[in-house]
Amino acid sequence: MDDQPVLEVATSAFSQPASHALSTLQAIPTSSETSPEVVPFELLNGQSAGLEVVQPLEEREKWLTEGSSKNIHSVLVNLNQKPHTASYRRRVLIGVGILAIVVVAVTVGSIMGSRHSGSLAHGTPASDVTPNSLLPTLPSPSPTVTLTPLYPNQSPLRLAVSGWRTTGGLFYFRVFYQDKDDSLWFLQYNSDGNTWGSPTKVEIEGAMSDTALGAAVVRNYSPPQYELFFLNESFVVTGDNFQDRIAPLSGRPDSIGSYPVSAYSRSRLGTYWPHIALQKPNSTLHFIYWTPGWGSLSLGINALPGTSLAIVPRSTSYNNPYPAALVYQRNDGVIALYSLEVGKIGYEWSVVTINKTQSSSFGAFAVARENDPADATNIYILYQTASNDLQYVYYDGDLWKLGPTSDALRNADAFTDIACLTESIWYGQGSMSVGYDMSRCYFFSGGKVKEVWFDGTMWTDKGYIL
Repeated sequence: MDDQPVLEVATSAFSQPASHALSTLQAIPTSSETSPEVVPFELLNGQSAGLEVVQPLEEREKWLTEGSSKNIHSVLVNLNQKPHTASYRRRVLIGVGILAIVVVAVTVGSIMGSRHSGSLAHGTPASDVTPNSLLPTLPSPSPTVTLTPLYPNQSPLRLAVSGWRTTGGLFYFRVFYQDKDDSLWFLQYNSDGNTWGSPTKVEIEGAMSDTALGAAVVRNYSPPQYELFFLNESFVVTGDNFQDRIAPLSGRPDSIGSYPVSAYSRSRLGTYWPHIALQKPNSTLHFIYWTPGWGSLSLGINALPGTSLAIVPRSTSYNNPYPAALVYQRNDGVIALYSLEVGKIGYEWSVVTINKTQSSSFGAFAVARENDPADATNIYILYQTASNDLQYVYYDGDLWKLGPTSDALRNADAFTDIACLTESIWYGQGSMSVGYDMSRCYFFSGGKVKEVWFDGTMWTDKGYIL
């Protein structure tokens, strides 16, 4: 179609990133660079007893160069007085020895403390910091950033994420994953306490090893219901569902098990309720949907074998037939967006020609476009480059644009899963928010799961969660 938004990015664009300016977005305020960073005390010591203030590096250095040197100097001046007796001389020498030991101990201890504070303030890699150390709080909704995983023994392999927002603005989401023993688990995040729950095992058996995962939230339940989709050992799409904070927390088998659809063994899953996308053994893309009741159809398009798949809403009101975009990679390496509507054959809505490697990973998320008469969404695609770092492009109603590079997106593992969170919506359940507090993505870095948050302008490294 002539009006399809297209982005073509040459190789040089990665060394000179395009500027990123979203005129409709408001940056979230940041804290003063000179104010002390405050970390919740219970996260440092396992108890809730108040707040611990981490002194900035420059204040410690000022104390070393001014306060401590003045104190030492006054002691040395007093010691220059000439003694009048041998016993007095012996007492002074003993005092000098004791004071020297104290001064050396205080000075060395202060310097080491200052260096340790400096390493935290400047983001030293996890290998150089004592386990369970915390970085000072970054300007983001969550109070801390951990250098070590919250749950380092989980060994996740695959990732999916989904969540929802209350009418009061609070939000909840779950990160689903498969561990090295092929068991399925999830972590839940609650914004009302800025806390992660403990890992919860999904009580369902038969997931294939290294299965694709997809997650969604059904909003027309109270409370909403999470859906987890995966492939069983016969490569058939299977699922489990969980009503939020309602027993059993470990879930129950989903009705999709009675509507068997087989997939390519290396197929990924793209999910956003009521849509599920998968790849068939002949590399064509297939579409499953809920009407209510399950239905499916072939989209009649070929995709790169094993392509990443993501689905994002194109409308903030999301009325029936629930317009969405399926993001996939064509055989020629181009990332394409296919228009989805329940029960209909769609069309290729947009293409993004970027400098990425064949068969590399991507994820996508959407946020409501502010003051848009068509109730459209801004769409973001986070993808892996040939260097294994992540980069992103975005569409805000005009053209696809290349976002600036970010240190928060560096050093991803090759062929990592990239799972991004989009607020779940449903007609009659309110519209999508224009806020970016839920705009988070998860990927593997050094074998651990890293969380990054996008505030509409820049990415923030939130540390490891697994």
